[in-house]
Amino acid sequence: MRGNFAVPETNAMRIPQGQAHSGPTAPRPAAGLLLLTLMACSPAAPSAESSSFDCVITPYAMVDVSSAVPGVLEAVHLDRSDPVEEGQVVAQLDSGVERAAVALARERAAMESEIHLQETSLEFAERERERLSSLYAKKAVSSHDRDKADRDAALSNWKLREARDLYRLRHLELRKAEEVLSKRTVLSPIKGVVVQRFKSPGEYVEDQPILRIAQLDPLNVEAIVPMDLFGQISAGMQGEVVPETVVKSAYRATVTVVDRIGNAASGTFGVRLELPNPEHQIPAGQKCVLQFVADAPRVPDNSFTAVPGADEAEAPVGPEPVPEVTDAEPPAVLPADAGPEREVAAAPVSPPAQPPAPETPTCLTVGPIKGPDEAELLAVALYEQGFQVSRRKADEAVTAGYIVLTPRQETREAARQLESELRESGVRDILRMSRGSYANRISLGVFRDRTGAERRAGDLEVLGLETEIEKRTQTTVRWWLDLTHPSTDLDPQRVRETMDGMGNGLELHPLECPAVLTAQS
Repeated sequence: MRGNFAVPETNAMRIPQGQAHSGPTAPRPAAGLLLLTLMACSPAAPSAESSSFDCVITPYAMVDVSSAVPGVLEAVHLDRSDPVEEGQVVAQLDSGVERAAVALARERAAMESEIHLQETSLEFAERERERLSSLYAKKAVSSHDRDKADRDAALSNWKLREARDLYRLRHLELRKAEEVLSKRTVLSPIKGVVVQRFKSPGEYVEDQPILRIAQLDPLNVEAIVPMDLFGQISAGMQGEVVPETVVKSAYRATVTVVDRIGNAASGTFGVRLELPNPEHQIPAGQKCVLQFVADAPRVPDNSFTAVPGADEAEAPVGPEPVPEVTDAEPPAVLPADAGPEREVAAAPVSPPAQPPAPETPTCLTVGPIKGPDEAELLAVALYEQGFQVSRRKADEAVTAGYIVLTPRQETREAARQLESELRESGVRDILRMSRGSYANRISLGVFRDRTGAERRAGDLEVLGLETEIEKRTQTTVRWWLDLTHPSTDLDPQRVRETMDGMGNGLELHPLECPAVLTAQS
């Protein structure tokens, strides 16, 4: 180590030339004294838990929602500050031509007359071949006539396969037309809040975004820390975040990203934490103060409301045991006076033969199926088993959560006045609705289950605020296949195996056949 340190020379440090020191009395105390002095003057290594750092709270994701295809906007369903769910329809493009194409393709996919025509031709060709084969065995016709009958039967068989291939091809064309139509509907890829609206109905969109949506649960916390702390901070570590404004409480966040490359100019590196924000109490876009916590357990996954008793294991519930049934018949009881000649039971007399009952068609329905692709694959597989298949799309409303609202105000000004009063009284996590079915009402929180919504409403009622809880619904498309078999002679096990091959959750239910099919049977 080089420097300008001046060490006073002592007699102990003077070593005559050519003389070496040995033994425990070797004189090196001055060098050790210098090392101890330098160590005492050096600063202590910094600790991540003993320091506070400036940070910024940002949205977890910011998405500019656009259209997959160019076109003219027919409707934009949301405006700035409106909440949006993942998969919700946010905009619709003009799609009159595409809807007409879907209707045409659906009619073509329902055409089965060519298949029935070829089936009839094949049956006639098979009977003709059998007759000529019998006559050829009796030397009544020539081999040329027999070969011609074989050729006609083979051609009829191939024409029937061609008709079935065209039937499947028309179903694929229907699927393509439906996919083209679905591209005209713009869906939200995330759950969040609309930050900005760029387009309005009637405008042409191609590469430009329509809406900007921010995901506010969870939030990202970005911090810059000194390079001296590199290695002390790792993913999963906990930190306490205190927002600069609105909320002064400390919130727990989890480290998710630690940069592996630092900034040489400033001697720092970046750290990102994930901050749960289930009730949107913490607004994004504000400064904060961060302090890491030593040896803290990892924060569990974000959830709106903990369900009481959810972690308690329930006893498995299974079907009740069914008593074993055997095929053994009880022994026959003979009369007391039965002799040896009567010990052999007489053979049962079979009932008179009944005329066979006319076959009736069997109608079933299979579903729910995830999407049109899976419905098409299952339809083709069941068609090969002799079923006549028709697809059916049903819109079903499912619960998407609960929202706590104030009563509707008569005017927009009244809603603004109520919002100001709530903020002055210290109520947080509020959002005034200006459009749609919640216009002139104030949202006090959105929850996944009713328990959390009722807890929030109870806390506000203590403050004297009147609240209402409404269920939020979301329309989900479910696909079903209506099946018709010409008779009751079918293998249900084979149908079940085909359904199991498409995935779990499919149900098979009997369906009332149309009156026309019953009359034809």
